[in-house]
Amino acid sequence: MPNARRNCAVRLRELSVQLVENFCTERNDAIRNVDIPERYYDWLEGAARRRSQAKKKKKRENLPKFTDDITNEEEEQAIWIMGRIHAIHSEWFAASSALATPGAEGGDENAALEKSEKKERAIIDSIVYALCFMKGDTFEPEFVKRYRKDVVSSEAVRENLYRIMDEDTEWERMIEARSKI
Repeated sequence: MPNARRNCAVRLRELSVQLVENFCTERNDAIRNVDIPERYYDWLEGAARRRSQAKKKKKRENLPKFTDDITNEEEEQAIWIMGRIHAIHSEWFAASSALATPGAEGGDENAALEKSEKKERAIIDSIVYALCFMKGDTFEPEFVKRYRKDVVSSEAVRENLYRIMDEDTEWERMIEARSKI
């Protein structure tokens, strides 16, 4: 009996040492101090690092915030992301297919053109606004998917928010590599 208690005490000491060594790092402390989900920490930490580098270069770069104005850079990024995610590209192509079939709506070609341009614009806007919500407001993809349908109106965009986050990371890496050249 005394050996069992001693072995149990040794295991508890070893476990607590192992926990401290493996899970009480500076990174873990930083994650606990930031009021965001842990899975966002690396994604947003990269954005913070780029902001601090921009401040060193005397430039001002803010996290994106939701506004009605979309910059050319945000639109370029959204188009790039759209081209890399098949479901979103398919939805965009289906919206623009009205141009390939004139009179398919049974009405005026100008009305069909206008309607397809609105659908295309809504897809691009959905990507930009989804990124603004996730990066600027730190909303989780599931929150954006459920409660921001009014702004992120594209179904394909809402279904691929995690892929959009991944592609945003790739976009940032590409921009960073481009700036080094």
